[in-house]
Amino acid sequence: MFKSFFEKCLCLSEKPENVDDYVHMWHSGVEPKKTLREFLGFDKELYQIWLHNPSAVEQLILKLQEEIHANRNHKHSESL
Repeated sequence: MFKSFFEKCLCLSEKPENVDDYVHMWHSGVEPKKTLREFLGFDKELYQIWLHNPSAVEQLILKLQEEIHANRNHKHSESL
């Protein structure tokens, strides 16, 4: 199953600064039935923010990644 850029970022398997690579993939026709917003995995609000201020979305994704990483570490330490 295809994971969007945003989903990969939340799984910590992608870096937010690589968004341009995904835009290029979309332009090459990887997922022709999806809009760019759908391909990236952004909701309408996040997509609008990204269009006007890409660095704000990168910072948001980095913050989410930090929180996910912290939660994983916390759960791991509880199970020890």
